[in-house]
Amino acid sequence: PNVSVTTVPSEQTEGRRYEILVTLLCSREGRQLLICCFSPDSVTST
Repeated sequence: PNVSVTTVPSEQTEGRRYEILVTLLCSREGRQLLICCFSPDSVTST
């Protein structure tokens, strides 16, 4: 049982991450947060 339990979380985390990403992209604040994380250059120019 322990083995199967260890395999499940990885898939759940993957789905969770995608869900969070989509939610962030949908919100203006989240989108700006993503821009801050991935392209610091554009943030400094703002």
